Amino acid sequence: MVRLAEYSRDCLKALRAETNIQYEGRQGGTLQLFRTEQQYENATRDIAVLEDAGVPYQLLESSRLAEVEPALAEVAHKLTGGLQLPNDETGDCQLFTQNLARMAEQAGVKFRFNTPVDQLLCDGEQIYGVKCGDEVIKADAYVMAFGSYSTAMLKGIVDIPVYPLKGYSLTIPIAQEDGAPVSTILDETYKIAITRFDNRIRVGGMAEIVGFNTELLQPRRETLEMVVRDSLSTRRSC
Repeated sequence: MVRLAEYSRDCLKALRAETNIQYEGRQGGTLQLFRTEQQYENATRDIAVLEDAGVPYQLLESSRLAEVEPALAEVAHKLTGGLQLPNDETGDCQLFTQNLARMAEQAGVKFRFNTPVDQLLCDGEQIYGVKCGDEVIKADAYVMAFGSYSTAMLKGIVDIPVYPLKGYSLTIPIAQEDGAPVSTILDETYKIAITRFDNRIRVGGMAEIVGFNTELLQPRRETLEMVVRDSLSTRRSC
């Protein structure tokens, strides 16, 4: 998995160098924050995995957190430390895919948006067409990219171990630059990430096993808001 992730990152770097694709990307790494001594001690044991995989890291005491993330200056005393992964990158995935699609169209790719896919036509386990309304689309190769909905579409063809998880996110405009994070903060206690884009902060996390339920629960939103207020030096940052 580490090799696959590193290969993916290398491909992204190559794409960025070749096309100058814009997606509010940042190459400032990620910083995982610990609120308890137990979390910090667990991290000291887990770093052996990073060392074996050759992944660069810094294990930081709370007094050094603001060196990496200045927005933590006023709250670092409430934390026990952090783990920085300097090679991690972040960006707006929606903006990335939209701009990538435009580049693909310029290269001759045809996208068919708002086209219902009714059925995969198969001979045994071999797909030979995709039924879209009254039309059958045929191709040399087929890629399933339905996410958690892939299970239903592939039913009767192949079983895949995919199940939906529901998460929550907020996107907040930055009101004051010096109180906003420079990259990404991961809160180990609440399993929430605070990611910096250009002039916005994306706060997301949690995972509920509730099938395809899409109801947004107010207590989850309140948790996201609480973590932002508690993790950044000033409430005026957003």
